[in-house]
Amino acid sequence: MKLFSLHRRPAHCRPRSFARLAAGLSVVCLSAACLLLPLSSCSSGQQLLYSVADGDRTCAVYGSNGRPSRIAVSQNGETIWDKKVKVEKSVGALGGSYGFAVLDLNFDGKNDLKIAVEASGDQLTERVFLQTENGEYEESDAFEGLYTLGAYPAEQAVFSFTQSYEVEQAAGSEPESYVSTDTTTAYVWKNGALAPYRRLSLTYYSSQNVYCLSVSDFNETIGAFLEPDDSWLTPQEYAATDFSLLYYFR
Repeated sequence: MKLFSLHRRPAHCRPRSFARLAAGLSVVCLSAACLLLPLSSCSSGQQLLYSVADGDRTCAVYGSNGRPSRIAVSQNGETIWDKKVKVEKSVGALGGSYGFAVLDLNFDGKNDLKIAVEASGDQLTERVFLQTENGEYEESDAFEGLYTLGAYPAEQAVFSFTQSYEVEQAAGSEPESYVSTDTTTAYVWKNGALAPYRRLSLTYYSSQNVYCLSVSDFNETIGAFLEPDDSWLTPQEYAATDFSLLYYFR
């Protein structure tokens, strides 16, 4: 039984084991990329930061000083598409991928592109370029307001991850404390737009040293999420729980 199953709501909200989403990305060396892309790409002062093979295409990120500034896609030795991007310093290298990934976000059988342009902890603001029928790429605003995007093909769902952190000031004899919440929301495509389906949240209350795991379904009739099913976890229970679905991007 799956927390994000589209067929029925789970009996309780403790997550089951889920396989981590794998992008299937492979890095090619700079010399190989220069053979595939025009010489101007390698001599313009930009460096190849990261590249991904997508069938007979190579999708690459270029930049300088470890900061992306352009995406280029080549096929049969020719550049077929490129786009300038403005990326904030907060993104960094992100494990060597620079926040760039190739994945099918609208489940039409053609891989799309996404790149992080701003980062706040694990929450990434991204630009998305969907592959068109003719094999080019077009920026999409369907993902506006969503963060750290992931695809879950088994359920034709798009995941979005957000984080919040609130400090509660010390009062009297009570020390300062905080409440942190990590949330993954599943969306499905309906009539060309992404509609929320289910939300999974993990909240930590430092003053009580306890976690709350919540699952809530979206009700289309009222246009809001229903009251969540909550499970309270001790630190020991937290350590023994599989949160791979909540942190699908790691």
